[in-house]
Amino acid sequence: MNPQLENLCLMQDLDIRIRNLDQGIAKVPVEIDRLKQELQKEEASWESAKAKVDDFEKKRREKERELDSAEAKLDKYNSQLLSVKTNKEYTAMLHEIDQVKDEISKIEEDILIILDQTEDLQDYLKQEKISIEEKRRAFDEGKNRLEKVLSSLKGERDALFLERGKIDEDLDNSLKMEYQKLCQARKGIAVARARNEACEGCNIKLMPQLFQEIKNYEDRIFRCPSCHRFLFYKEDGD
Repeated sequence: MNPQLENLCLMQDLDIRIRNLDQGIAKVPVEIDRLKQELQKEEASWESAKAKVDDFEKKRREKERELDSAEAKLDKYNSQLLSVKTNKEYTAMLHEIDQVKDEISKIEEDILIILDQTEDLQDYLKQEKISIEEKRRAFDEGKNRLEKVLSSLKGERDALFLERGKIDEDLDNSLKMEYQKLCQARKGIAVARARNEACEGCNIKLMPQLFQEIKNYEDRIFRCPSCHRFLFYKEDGD
């Protein structure tokens, strides 16, 4: 095979491997971000529940103040009941007392509901805190693992770039420029195999004479008449 064509084949192989590594490298921060978002979602759920507990505590304190006020009112009415002088006043006072008792009963019921809701949320917070701690450990482990993968991929890519640089130095500038143009135009494939009288790059049928020349004159550089890729011949099994 023509040395320049052989170098183009080697460069293309390296470029494909580098592109694959670049894709893997690009996926790592995305995966780390996905793990982080999952953890943040759990933490946000915990914070939301904690805020509800604080809200319930606030409502409970408000209800307890209402209860203290109602009980003070009841004590006042009970004291006043001893000093009424007529049946009409007595009946009216009993009615007021019953209303306050109903109010107290309703407030106490509200407080019990709030306490039950608070207890349920506190139980959830305890369990969720354990779960979040486990998820934080899992995130840290996953992040460390992915960062090691990222470092390994970058190291491998750097080594390939060094190898590519050596090949680049031996390539003719004109071939190098043409190779880059073809890579951009042909999805990264500038060199293709000629096999069974066809170009494997675009699958067009080659003229029998051209195919035979590619087979027999390996020291020359041939191009596909359709896609213009560089062509090389390789026996099946090689």
